Amino acid sequence: MGNDIIIYWGWANDRGAGIDLHPPTPLLKLLSSEFSKSTPKDKEILQFYLRCPASSNTLKNTFSIISPVGDISIGFKNNKFGYSCKETTPDLSFNNPHPIASQKHNSRLIDIHWNLYFFSESDIELTQYPAYLSKSHLTQNSTLYPGQFNISKWFRPIVPTYYLNSDIINISRGDDLYYINFNTTKKIKFKNFKFTNTLNEYSLDTTHYKYFNKHQPLNKIYDLFIKNKYNKRILKEIKNNLTGH
Repeated sequence: MGNDIIIYWGWANDRGAGIDLHPPTPLLKLLSSEFSKSTPKDKEILQFYLRCPASSNTLKNTFSIISPVGDISIGFKNNKFGYSCKETTPDLSFNNPHPIASQKHNSRLIDIHWNLYFFSESDIELTQYPAYLSKSHLTQNSTLYPGQFNISKWFRPIVPTYYLNSDIINISRGDDLYYINFNTTKKIKFKNFKFTNTLNEYSLDTTHYKYFNKHQPLNKIYDLFIKNKYNKRILKEIKNNLTGH
């Protein structure tokens, strides 16, 4: 247990889909599953690849975030943005035009608002990457912009931003949306929490700060976060709402 790092995770928008949500899936597990149906030679090559420290250390704490619903279509028709989802999910939404784009045209930058949160007592950085080993319609026809922040010193949702390289993008249940990596060699242990109204208020405080004081460096907002004891208040609320999942 001393070598583990506990990462708390929770979806803000999980109504309806919440019962079918899965924890972040280890990328190594996904690779092994994918190659389980391959030829013996391909399996041998994969095992050799995964034994290489340069590969295994990179993938060790990389996880895939998987779409819990499917039949989603987003993009442009007659130069107008729109989206549809056959599986009813009131909390899934998209942002277009992107806030940084001009309101006079349809930006191809799209935010997916299915807000996923991570928090930890340990000092640890989370990095978001494109799902570069996935072959879904989303990954092959869009570009995801990466990002990184310290999840022990800031509380905000993961909102992936994609540039659409095709007019229409389809997302199926089980598709890899993006990868996350935790910058540590220690083993990650996930604990799920229910996202509460109180946690939402804390999140609004942090995400809206940029509108009051723009272009602040991360170190400064981290200091404000700790100074005002947001880390302790958020941790207390999370621990009071653990699901056991």
